[in-house]
Amino acid sequence: MVAPAGLWPVSFVEIIQREYGGCLMARGDQELGMASRLQAEAIGAPGQRRFRLVVEAEGGSALLWVEKEQLLELAIAIKRVLVAAPQAASPPVAPRPSGRNTSRELTVSSLSLYHDSKRNLFCLRAEEASETEERPRLRFWAGEQLLAGVSEEALRVVAAGRPRCPLCGALTEPDPHVCARGNGHFNIAREEGLK
Repeated sequence: MVAPAGLWPVSFVEIIQREYGGCLMARGDQELGMASRLQAEAIGAPGQRRFRLVVEAEGGSALLWVEKEQLLELAIAIKRVLVAAPQAASPPVAPRPSGRNTSRELTVSSLSLYHDSKRNLFCLRAEEASETEERPRLRFWAGEQLLAGVSEEALRVVAAGRPRCPLCGALTEPDPHVCARGNGHFNIAREEGLK
């Protein structure tokens, strides 16, 4: 159910809350519908990478630019939700998209993940970082297999960055690393050069 332009009935929020659980659609939200592709990517060289989620859905596509930490937290949250979500017997049915063939690019300030047990689907809602009061949001739906795949992929993408010190976890490149756990005076690069 989509409210006609300019009208926002009070009961609309209640209807959506009943139908969709926690993944409420607010005025201005864009519904992409069921996702057919959800992919985590890193663009650029290690240390200079930018991270994004690529979404292709029946209502269009989106590039969601996220921080590395957001991508990692999303992957962890997906794993937790998949373990806790009850298995539904009914086949998944996603809401209809609000438009067709739309293409969006957002710099994401927050991501929300919801499970709708009645639909046997998961809803991801992205909110764009914006300095205005109205923050553009979009949402899309995905099945369990698609989410499990992007979770594993996101963990691989995040881990593929610059190497870390095995003792303290700090980055070992591009500058020589002085390891605090090596009594604070052990310079790995300098010691390796002496061998």
